[in-house]
Amino acid sequence: MIDTLTIATELEEAGLTRSQATAVAHQMRALTESSLASKENLKTIEANLQKEINAVKVEVKTIEANLQKELRQTSNATIKWVAAMLIGQTALITTLIKVFS
Repeated sequence: MIDTLTIATELEEAGLTRSQATAVAHQMRALTESSLASKENLKTIEANLQKEINAVKVEVKTIEANLQKELRQTSNATIKWVAAMLIGQTALITTLIKVFS
């Protein structure tokens, strides 16, 4: 909070009239207060940010769950592929042994 009385007094002592000094001091206060955030502004901003943070947390959990599901599916597909390849190799080796023995 700006002390307009002190500012006005100092301006008056510097040579301005009382009305000029008072007007300048009041304008300084108005400009300063219009650019400062109040506690209520900060609380509102904090609440909005907290809502956004919570929404992002929910989204991250959803993405994580989807990634884990996809990872399990990929892992299962890989295991099936490897098992099929092993069976195929075994069949090929068995056939080659029968053919060349």
